[in-house]
Amino acid sequence: MALTRGHDRMKTPWMRKLLIGAGVFVLLIAAALTYLVATFDPNAYKGLAVDWMKTNRNRTLAINGPIKLSVFPRLAVQVSGVTLSEKNRADEFLSLDEAALSVDVLPLLRQQVVVDRVSARGLRVNYQRGDKGASNIDDLLASEPDTPTQPSGPALRFDVSSIQLDDLKLRLRDDQAKLAGEITLLSLNTGRVADQVESPIKLQARVALTSPPVQGELSGSTQLTLALGDKGVRFRDMQLVWKGNAPGAQAVNASLRGALAFDGNKGTLQADKVELTGDATLGTLNLAKSTLALERFAYDPENKALLLSKLRIKLGGTSSGQPLSIDLDWPELSVKGESLTGSALSGQISLQGPTTVEASFKTAAPSGSFERIVVPNVEITLKGRSGPRQIAGSVRATLLLQLEKGAVALDGLDTQLQLQEPSLQPLNINIQGKADASAQAAHWALKGQINNNPFASEGSAILATTPLTLNVAARFDTLDLNRLLPPTAAAASASPPLTGLLPCRLKQPMSPQVPTGRPPNSAPWACEQSSISATP
Repeated sequence: MALTRGHDRMKTPWMRKLLIGAGVFVLLIAAALTYLVATFDPNAYKGLAVDWMKTNRNRTLAINGPIKLSVFPRLAVQVSGVTLSEKNRADEFLSLDEAALSVDVLPLLRQQVVVDRVSARGLRVNYQRGDKGASNIDDLLASEPDTPTQPSGPALRFDVSSIQLDDLKLRLRDDQAKLAGEITLLSLNTGRVADQVESPIKLQARVALTSPPVQGELSGSTQLTLALGDKGVRFRDMQLVWKGNAPGAQAVNASLRGALAFDGNKGTLQADKVELTGDATLGTLNLAKSTLALERFAYDPENKALLLSKLRIKLGGTSSGQPLSIDLDWPELSVKGESLTGSALSGQISLQGPTTVEASFKTAAPSGSFERIVVPNVEITLKGRSGPRQIAGSVRATLLLQLEKGAVALDGLDTQLQLQEPSLQPLNINIQGKADASAQAAHWALKGQINNNPFASEGSAILATTPLTLNVAARFDTLDLNRLLPPTAAAASASPPLTGLLPCRLKQPMSPQVPTGRPPNSAPWACEQSSISATP
């Protein structure tokens, strides 16, 4: 006991001295920081920033508003009235009404960037990129040539408590991506944004692009999760609304709900309980209360896997003022490598009014693999009427899909059509053959009969060129026009049947306008060569 008490008495003075020394050290640090904040004038360094930008980037920087700075417990800076010129030109590249950023100091010592708040208002940026890929921000992204390589260490982790952006406008002209126009972020508000942390997002944006022609407003909310290690992003509880115009569609009012996830490292895409609903005008087609619903979709190119569950498309509206409805149902498709299972696809189309069309389509269960999906027994039956004209028939084929190549093909095509036209004899058209198409080209090889007049046609379309190029060849073994005309007209015609080869290479012009020198009523196609031989 005596030894313990003696040891405690010896220890106590040293502990007191250490505590007193630590306290004095903290007070000195606090006093130094207080003096630094009180005496430091960040506005005195405006000239240094302006000179550096002029010397190193040959741009003119102006900071017309005051710079506000605080050091502890957060490193915060606020600037206003900032402008930056283009490189080597006085034209304005960027202007900023006001921006603020605050960072916690202590986490920096632990290789963490903890941002308390990010806000900006009235930002204007002019972005330009030429068709060769050079842009007007390349010099800002370039590093100093004499900057030493930093030693490798733990990666910085960031954590932002909130982001608030208002009235941000991007003017862009990207010749390489064929983009031009303006995108305005009216408002963006977030909660905490960090790796693997779900954050609420609310946004409102306006798009006014001239190329492609897209104008409208996007608004809504979602739950955002960043996956920085996977270069991925996840959206949950999406409720986005688009109102405006898009290429080929006018008066669009569409909403998107559901969840999406993307992994940049693996290239995977996943969608759950996605529903796209809305109205739109596509030429003479007016869609109203139309829906595309998908229970689940998953695409994994690395593992060669594809999953589709409960795809349902229901389109309603009018076509040229006539009631129209389209339904499609595909319950399931599951592909993994060489294994494929799925269910049959079915649907129907109905058009009512002066012109009526009733069509249905169905398939057998698909087979194949990830590289080649085979949808057998595709069968379409249709019948329709427009005044005295009638049509009925069926189309059968096998559908082949190559996802990685973005290609589609029809094999074993068998088409049977019957047409009733008062000015002609009843027409029976039979077509057999095959066709395929991709983003670059399309090919076909067909043969058949028109009222027992045999014919054959084959050709290709080069889709990746401008203008579109068509190479078409057609052969009629015997073309007896008397078999097509009504009996009275056939008796009055004395022309013999024609036989021979009709090769023709067609080219479509870049625009539907009639070229100079062409009659106004001529078709917008040019035939480079053609020939025909006739035998009595």
